[in-house]
Amino acid sequence: MSTPVYLVASGDLLLSANRVCWPAQQQAEQAVTSALNELGATEVCRAHPIDPDKGHGFIDSQAYGMQVFRKLPPTAPIVVVEA
Repeated sequence: MSTPVYLVASGDLLLSANRVCWPAQQQAEQAVTSALNELGATEVCRAHPIDPDKGHGFIDSQAYGMQVFRKLPPTAPIVVVEA
């Protein structure tokens, strides 16, 4: 695949829950990325950044989710990764 595959991760409204779950999420995203690479995806990227101030990379509100999806190409392949 030459089209980028975008990973998204929906989290919780509670900051503490997102911080606790973040290490498992990172492991899951690495495993999914490896699997996609084995299937031929040459570019796998997160659709939204990790926020160092919050200590996680989850979509943590409906408003933020709308912002993330609005920026993605309409025909882009998206994989929702939930640990």
